[in-house]
Amino acid sequence: MDNDMDKTESLKNRVRTQLERILDSEAIADSTKEILLQAALHCLQTAVEKSGE
Repeated sequence: MDNDMDKTESLKNRVRTQLERILDSEAIADSTKEILLQAALHCLQTAVEKSGE
């Protein structure tokens, strides 16, 4: 179980890092950032739902 928790924490940290890079980038339009954030949220919600199965 600890291994699953470690993997989950690692994934959360990687996602957080990538999202911070996206938000900090001036080369990406705000509308594109919004789409990327919504897609990331959807992926995370799906992962949480699947982990509960």
